[in-house]
Formats: sequence, C-alpha cells, structure tokens
Amino acid sequence: MGGQRHERDDRREPLYDDQRQQVQGDVRHGAEDVLGVGGALNKNLSGERNISIGLLALGLTPKQVEDATPGIVEFANIGNFLQLPMNAYSSGMAARLRFAISTAAQPDILLIDEVLAVGDAAFQRKCLGKMGDVARGGRTVLFVSHDRTVLDRAATRIVTLEGRAAWTHHGGFSSYAVSRDARVDRLDQDHRRYEAEHRRLSDMVKEMRRKSAYNDNWASKARSAQHRLDRFEEREKPPEKADVQNVRMRIRGGRTGKVALRLSGLSIAGIVGPFDAEVWFGERIGVIGPNGTGKTHFMRLLAGEEIAHEGEWKLGARVEPALFAQLHERADVADLPIVEVLRKRGMTMTESMAALRRYEIDQVGRNPFELLSGGQQARFQLLLMEVDSPTMLLLDEPTDNLDVASADALQDAVDRYQGTVIAVTHDRWFMRLMDRFLFFDGDGSVSGLLESPYEDVATVG
Repeated sequence: MGGQRHERDDRREPLYDDQRQQVQGDVRHGAEDVLGVGGALNKNLSGERNISIGLLALGLTPKQVEDATPGIVEFANIGNFLQLPMNAYSSGMAARLRFAISTAAQPDILLIDEVLAVGDAAFQRKCLGKMGDVARGGRTVLFVSHDRTVLDRAATRIVTLEGRAAWTHHGGFSSYAVSRDARVDRLDQDHRRYEAEHRRLSDMVKEMRRKSAYNDNWASKARSAQHRLDRFEEREKPPEKADVQNVRMRIRGGRTGKVALRLSGLSIAGIVGPFDAEVWFGERIGVIGPNGTGKTHFMRLLAGEEIAHEGEWKLGARVEPALFAQLHERADVADLPIVEVLRKRGMTMTESMAALRRYEIDQVGRNPFELLSGGQQARFQLLLMEVDSPTMLLLDEPTDNLDVASADALQDAVDRYQGTVIAVTHDRWFMRLMDRFLFFDGDGSVSGLLESPYEDVATVG
C-alpha cells in the first residue's frame, strides 16, 4: 500500500537465468514502449515478479528495482494484489502497473499506446501528471490517443497518420480541425494543379509519338517529352489525399412517459449500496466514478440482464432500452456476417449495405462481428441501435474504441436523439452532453451531481 515496504514472499516465482538474460537484453536505448493495455506483462506471474522483470528489462540494477518497487505499488494501487498472478487483475489494474513500471525507469522517450483509454478519471489524472513530469524534465512523451480532452490538454504537437503519409500540426487539439481542413483544401488544390499539368504533358507525349510515326525527326522529341513526364511524376506528385470520414448516425428514438426510470432503494449485491433516483424523458445522465464500482452491472441490469440486486427499479411507459456493451460482448450476433444480422432485422441487401456504408463498415460487411476491429464493432453496435430505434440508450463507454471523427458523429447523434440517454463514460468531451450525473463511489454509495468532478485533469508540459 501507499509507500510502505512490502514483505517478500519466499514462495514467489523464481526469475530463471534465461528470463533474466532475455529481459536484460530487451530495452537498452532509453525509450520505453507502453504496448497497449498491460502489454508485455506476463499474466501467469505475480505483480511483484512482473515489476522485477520489467525494471530489469529497462536496465535497472537489483538494488534500484528494490528501491523503485514501493513507489510503483503505490502508484498502481495494487498492494492487496501484489502476490496474485496478473490474470487476476482487471484491465485498469494492469494498465496502472504497466504505466508505473514504464515511468519508474525515467525514460528519455515515453511511448504510450491508448493506455489512458481504460482508466478511470483518477488514473488518467495520475498518468497525465507523470507525463507532465517527463515533459518538464526535458524528455519526450509520444502518445496515441482518441480521447479528445486528453489531446486538448496534453498535446503540444499532433502527428496524424493518414493517406499513407504523416503530417504534423504544430499546436494543440483546439486548433487541429482548422489545420486539417486547411491541409485537405491545400492537397485538393495541389492535386488539381498536378492533374492539369499531367494531362498537358501526357497529351504532348501522345502528339509527338503520333508525329514520330511518319517523321523520324520527332522521335527524339517524343523521348524527351516522355522523360519530362517521368520526372514530373517522380518529383511533383503531391501526397495522397486522405479520406475524409463521413460517418452518419441516425438514431431516432421516440416519445415515452414523463418518468423514464424510477429507482427505489436499489442495490447491487456486494458492489452498490441502496440509492434512489428518477430519470425524466429526454434527459442525458452520465454514470461516472472509479473503476470497479458497479457502473457496468447497473447498465446491464437496466438492459434486462439477470443481475443480483435488491430494491426496485421500473422503466416508464413505452421505454424500450438498448445497451451498447463496453467490451463488445454480443453473443447474439458474434458468428454472423454483419450484413446478415441486418437482413435478419428485416432490411433488404441494398438497405443493409447502404446503412453499413453510412457507418463506413461496408467493406467488412461479410465479416462476422467477432472478427471486426474494436472501432468497427463499436460503430456496428450503434448501427443496431439505429435499426432497433430504442427509446432509451444505455451507453457503456461508447467512445472507447472510436476514432475522433466517429466520436464526433456519435456526439451529434446523441444530441439529436429523441429519447433518454444514460451513459457510462470517462470521456470528458462526451460528458459535456450530460445534463447531470450519478456518481458511483468506491464505498458503494451513489450520489447525484449537477456537474462532473473530472474537469480538473492536469495539463502536460
């Protein structure tokens, strides 16, 4: 626990010589890569052994490993789980531990791949604070993120990979959209100029070849024209134009009774204590709080799943809920091609493909849901909500796997939606849509808030 020394367990797993040689030879260049959520952690070993292996991999001595371990345990908040194997850890716990190991080595370059996507707001605040320490120490932080608030508050430059190329916006996220629109317009102009000149040179080559067919004096001119065209294609071709995403969501909803949901003394066994609440038609309710406080169980209960609980909950008249599952667990559609899922809901092939095209997943229409990427699964779940037209949206971390354009499209769709929305989210950009919040605390209590407590996320740099 916080800063205390932890007794060593003599029954812990030994670090074999071949493991020691492997980890000591892995990273020697001052840069640490946080490879996704819990990347490079051995799930069969305890948290303590993973700390030792990870720090040895970064070149620390055994004495430095011993000195650094208490701080890592405190940051990751895994004191009660230190001797347990990693397969007993939640994704958030694994992310905290991986991040703590990475920053303990004081890397020259810290590489972070979407690790903030799985943490609650408190974890994000701690991570951003650490990232700020690295940046203020004259070192570099390079992070991959689709979290618009994190990008807005942490990034001083933004590198975008698109159109089989990369370009850099020298500024923060607040000015990124203007910069990208200007780049798209500039590329359009460059391509128009290139195509016009390419046509002119191509026509010249064709004309000279035609003339050389009956006059040998034109043959050398035709070769020179061809060389000129080849040089132009090689040197003047502009970068490939990036696809402009145009995800269009049309989740309609419908009118219901004035009270959409009433909770009376509701509790969830072993997780959430009794609480009362009412949700009115048309409200946007944010469900927030630390990881592991029962938010997902609450959403699954409202969706009609068998969740052990006490107390009463009742949906209002004409309220038909639909759940967006955070982990994309959809046994009802997992092994079917997604276009067939839509056809089973009464859509024609033409209608199905048109709908998939609006969500920019038509190219994987023949793939089953379980083989889609996380972002594609998220968009398809939202498309199913559009098709089913529920009057209450239950969204469990809907923006986790969405790129920025898709998250913006979802935000617009929720803003237009004619119905009630209850959303679990740590995305502070998405939180701006919410009218009020239910805060699930670590002690099992649930309280109502008019504003999010998570707007004080640190700025990096």
